[in-house]
Amino acid sequence: MLKKFLSGSGIFALSVLAFSVVRQIIVFPAISRIDDQLFASLTFMVFTLEAIAYGFTGAIPDYYVRQAQGSAANAWLMRQLSRFCLLGVVSVPAFYLLGMGALTSSLLGLYLYLFALNALKIKLVFNKLCFGENFIYMGFRSAPYLLALWIVQEQPAWLQGHELPAVAMLMLAFEFIYWLRLVVITQKDMLEGRQEAEQDYGKLLASLLPFIASALLIGVIQRGDMTLVKLADTTYYTDYAKTILTINFFCAPLSLMISAPLLSLLSNRGLSIDSPSVKHLLLVIFGLILLTSIGATGTFNFVHEILYGGSNTTPAWLIFYLTTTTLLYALARTMVVKYAAIRLALPMNILLTLLAAAMSIYLPVQIFIIIFFGMRLLAYIILLALDKKKFN
Repeated sequence: MLKKFLSGSGIFALSVLAFSVVRQIIVFPAISRIDDQLFASLTFMVFTLEAIAYGFTGAIPDYYVRQAQGSAANAWLMRQLSRFCLLGVVSVPAFYLLGMGALTSSLLGLYLYLFALNALKIKLVFNKLCFGENFIYMGFRSAPYLLALWIVQEQPAWLQGHELPAVAMLMLAFEFIYWLRLVVITQKDMLEGRQEAEQDYGKLLASLLPFIASALLIGVIQRGDMTLVKLADTTYYTDYAKTILTINFFCAPLSLMISAPLLSLLSNRGLSIDSPSVKHLLLVIFGLILLTSIGATGTFNFVHEILYGGSNTTPAWLIFYLTTTTLLYALARTMVVKYAAIRLALPMNILLTLLAAAMSIYLPVQIFIIIFFGMRLLAYIILLALDKKKFN
């Protein structure tokens, strides 16, 4: 199983890493050198989008993977979940309240709807452990950022003040094109699954809605630090964003391996959290996390200088701490999605979100960051340590 995981997750990680390189190594640093204010606005939009996206678009695919066993498509469940992807449009008021404007907010809401559909349908491919398709998908997701960078560099007069809606429009257009592709390549899987018996829709609703609510809060917990720091201290945000994006340069390969590929592998094999194969796999992942954190700490200043220029004042111990807790949290989040009791995960995520919001208001921003990264990891370890059978 370890060999299958490393090969499949390696392919997936490489594809998403290519996207991360385009966005976080090429586009964001280049824009920061052109216009620091635009860099702050764009990264705030993107990471707020991702924080909301996990609830509206990540939960539905994860729910499918949680319910799926083996590689055969559950066509009935897939069709029902596709309808729930419309929840992405509900995010429009949230974007508007965060100051993104009516047009940008509307475009982002439509984007989340299509993003959710694509994230759901591509699970049919991933559950067969065919991760090569993700290279094509990441190409479609990279194109809007590269075009946006080109437009910003050219600085046409019509773009002034409209950069964010232009980026949102490009993202929406390429997501739609890829949706057309997925409809075609998953058509056979859907046709072969049509004979499956229909299930109780009310039971599905009662199970899915708490899962979506919990996942929305997971998204806020996973990406919400960027939004909360921006709201709490606008001046500090730009330096913090550059620090976190540099840390993500080191974390991205491994965090990608222990997200969707690991989740699909556990579903494909039907493994329990207590199985020897899972324990062996976790030991290997722990070792990789330690090596990544040491490497990030030793070379952080060099990479930060290349990407953003200027001096970095973040101490080495904090780099090690943020890198390690980020990777451990990514692993814990994947295991929580697959194994933790939904009824227990939801109140835990509500508590974490409320605590994070309160700390961002009352604590100095640097102290908030340290506590936030440790608190979310500890909470998810507690979730996994509890006997899920008592709460299901």
